[in-house]
Amino acid sequence: MLCPGVRTLDTMLAALLIASRRNVVTVALATALVTALALPAHAKTTELADDSGVLRIAAEGTWREQKGATTIAAHGFLGGTKRAELFAVLYTDLTTADAAARRWKEWRTKNGGEPVFADAEDAEDATRWTAHSVAAGTVEYVRALAGAGKAAVVWVRVNGAPGVAAGDAKTLLDAAGLAPPEPETPKTETPAGAGATDAGGASEDGSGDAGTDSGGALTKDPDFRIAIRLPEGFTVRKDVQPAAPRVISAIGPVGTDAEAFLDVYVFDEFLRADACGKWWREAEQMGWHQGVHVAGDATSFKVEVRDETWTRHVRVVRTDAGVVGLKLDVASQAEDAALATMDALLASLQVLKARPDVPTPPPGMKVTTSEKSIVQAEELEGGPEPFQFEADVVEEHVTAITGIPAPTGAKAVVRVYADAVALASALRPLGISDDREAEWWVREGAVLTHGGALSTPAGKAALRLELTRAALQRRLGFRAPFWIEHGVGQVVASAAYNKGRIDQSHPLLVRAVHDAAPSGVELQTVRWWTHAESATHPEREAVAWSYVHFFLHGGAAGRKWVEMFRAYMKALQSSGDPVAAAAAFDFSRETELAEDWQLWARKL
Repeated sequence: MLCPGVRTLDTMLAALLIASRRNVVTVALATALVTALALPAHAKTTELADDSGVLRIAAEGTWREQKGATTIAAHGFLGGTKRAELFAVLYTDLTTADAAARRWKEWRTKNGGEPVFADAEDAEDATRWTAHSVAAGTVEYVRALAGAGKAAVVWVRVNGAPGVAAGDAKTLLDAAGLAPPEPETPKTETPAGAGATDAGGASEDGSGDAGTDSGGALTKDPDFRIAIRLPEGFTVRKDVQPAAPRVISAIGPVGTDAEAFLDVYVFDEFLRADACGKWWREAEQMGWHQGVHVAGDATSFKVEVRDETWTRHVRVVRTDAGVVGLKLDVASQAEDAALATMDALLASLQVLKARPDVPTPPPGMKVTTSEKSIVQAEELEGGPEPFQFEADVVEEHVTAITGIPAPTGAKAVVRVYADAVALASALRPLGISDDREAEWWVREGAVLTHGGALSTPAGKAALRLELTRAALQRRLGFRAPFWIEHGVGQVVASAAYNKGRIDQSHPLLVRAVHDAAPSGVELQTVRWWTHAESATHPEREAVAWSYVHFFLHGGAAGRKWVEMFRAYMKALQSSGDPVAAAAAFDFSRETELAEDWQLWARKL
């Protein structure tokens, strides 16, 4: 019999959701994604500041701010000629430059690149140093400073070795300062509920003190995408470092419970609140060893764990910023107060930065569109047309394989950097540094690649795989289960090795399938494979490809099952639930299916 469900997110994420309400998870925040922008030498000064107005940088030239986990992230040109990235982080709990320097160096060391730190000789008003990374081919000029009862670190990153544009970098860092914020004009709050598409509030007003610990404050996530007003008496937890998908964690009184725990999440893996809620419910049901009872619907439910004296209340809503989840752990006897608190939290939820249907291209990129795709590209020798063709073809293949067309207006987005070095610079802030040819950036909904990716079969296959993964999410409204995402993806990618044909075998995966066939891997096992467990498991990817390829091109044996496969895909789309979609397969014929696949796989 087929297994009843598939968790579609990583095991680490599932563990986060089902962990004890007093657990501590600390993950270092990644730096912001930034790209190059050619600017004239006579560009004006750009005023940059953190949300509180304490940290300010009067940067000479034109600097474009970007989204990111650092307090300030921007890109521009040093001296109008040298492409650079500018970052700053404000430490509200530190008061000296030396303390800020120590914390930054610890963070920088943990974030890869094997930096070599060297103190500058001209440290005048604060600590100054360089961080040279031979592996990344970059040098960072860094300055720590203090003032207004806080401390900060500002740094500028350029390609090359120490000494490159050092004078211009020093001038830029000298333009940073800390001072008490200027008084703000009082703002009138937008009525709660504006801007939300499913439930909860989503005001465009960003008033309030971001990240403050005072009860009743409007607290913002680190990327300033959403804000939520904490109940009176709640404080932001100092023992938890927000890391996606959890963006806010707080503790405070709810009814008779003096220590209720609140967590807020933004789920970029999901485009639908119902699909996210169903996945969350399944993760709760599977994660508690002592038994658990889950009551409610997909987007509003409570979790009662056997032998525990507290209850978990969960709400999931879709907003203009994405799918947002709230989790409140509170003593069971305070249930009425917990429900009222959840209602108030949802009413206070505001959208500060909406997620655009089409991500904004970095400055300098030109945009071309077709009926199925959008290409954002730097200057390319062959132009953007080959990438437009690849994206359009992938869309056609995914529609034909799954039987599900893309939603109206939901086009593939391909962002093409000039070369592999530029792509690596764009991927590095995302924690990716393995010289890959393409990557689906889930948060932005774009596939990032470079101008030379189509010059080799491996590069073209990598691009097609990433385009397929993104195409499946647009069709389903959530990230597809591993066996679908990589099975369909590798079928589409195989065309890169077979003169554009997807009905031929994948030469790099056949051997692994041969090795797996004697063990008779059943689909019920394949369906349980998660992304986290299988991402570094080549044999699992090969088996996932082989099952999808078998359904589509497995001759008479495959044709027995192809309609069940397509029915499964449509049920996955309509229900948003892998558990419900599994009913599309005839459970009584599971053994027959495994035997048919095994015989076919041995002949590959």
